[in-house]
Amino acid sequence: MRKKCIVKNEKLGLRLTLAERKLILEDPIHIHDEIADPIRATLTGASVLLTLDQLEDLGGHVAAEANHTTDKKLRKKLDAILSIIQGLLESHADEEPPKSLKIEDAQREKPLAKQSVQLAERAAKLLIGAEQLGIKTKPVARFPLPGAERAVLLMIPAIDENIHKKLATLKPKLTVGEVGGLLMAVAEAMIDAHPLHCFALIMTAKRLMDCLEAEVTGALEPTPGSARPSVVYRLRITLADIEPAIWRLVDVPDCSLGELHDVIQIAMGWQNSHMHQFIVNGEYYGQATPGDLDLEIEDEDGIRLSQIFTGKKEPRIIYEYDFGDSWQHEIRLEKTLETEPKVKYPRCIDGARACPPEDVGGAWDYADFLEAMADPKHERHRDMKEWIGGKFDPEKFSVDEVNRELRKG
Repeated sequence: MRKKCIVKNEKLGLRLTLAERKLILEDPIHIHDEIADPIRATLTGASVLLTLDQLEDLGGHVAAEANHTTDKKLRKKLDAILSIIQGLLESHADEEPPKSLKIEDAQREKPLAKQSVQLAERAAKLLIGAEQLGIKTKPVARFPLPGAERAVLLMIPAIDENIHKKLATLKPKLTVGEVGGLLMAVAEAMIDAHPLHCFALIMTAKRLMDCLEAEVTGALEPTPGSARPSVVYRLRITLADIEPAIWRLVDVPDCSLGELHDVIQIAMGWQNSHMHQFIVNGEYYGQATPGDLDLEIEDEDGIRLSQIFTGKKEPRIIYEYDFGDSWQHEIRLEKTLETEPKVKYPRCIDGARACPPEDVGGAWDYADFLEAMADPKHERHRDMKEWIGGKFDPEKFSVDEVNRELRKG
């Protein structure tokens, strides 16, 4: 699409319904006053006048909130707003186009340039691996981005037109090489991005990286009949500060902490919509996203269970999920086993009680939530029931259901 050039800082009209305006002005999105003030001041029915820079910042705020929320209805509304913003950004450009900045020359120019370079280098290595394995043109098993994060990608000018069209479809079918190309485009976009827009780019990059690594790693996995891992770790995972306890007993082969994170998410019943970390004997491990590179945190994919459970001393392992609600899980080794030929690992052996709802507020707020749900006369019963979407059974747990999800993973 050919863009219409406008004078720099010229304002464009953003048409929003009253409900959409209220949604944008709500606290979770945290937009700056320079954007919020024009929205508040504009009469109902009239277009809100914003510059291209302001539209891009607003798009970043909305995309970040859409990425964070687990409310499908809210995400759909945010996606609709993103589509309107995206349409204006795609059809207009400043008369003075921004100077192009090559990733490899940008380290001294922008605070996130170093992280951008490292992300691009990592993506390049994976693409080389995909080329050597002959899977670069292979379609990915499942494209990992929901609509809100695809909208973030659609606002990046460097994305190829054919890929752009695929991203606009309901269920995009992209190749391994195309996913790698998207990752490279995200890395370059981070250099000039607004900090809040950069958060959305980082989360998008993480999902793309996971997808790319899964495809390359999957191509390296042994074929059926080849050697199987000989040791299985039986782990008890218990959610802290909850009584009666919410726990799971799982059997996992030797794997990285990153892979254990995936098992915990499925076994417990979380939705993998927040950040996490492992604390092993006081050392911190987490996902190697660009935003983590300057922190004292080790890559969770770089350490395996066999390096932790050495038999010398029982390690103390904490898995923390959602830094806002701070759900802490204690992980203990019950025993080590030999693999059984006909058993598919990982598997869940036992467990008790349902996982708390996402974003309920943590252990203490979960107790208040249960109290309100159990008492129809409670002042918050109706609100909590509407928020959760109906009934909630805190005792519900199914080993078979967990294992079905583990087999899908």
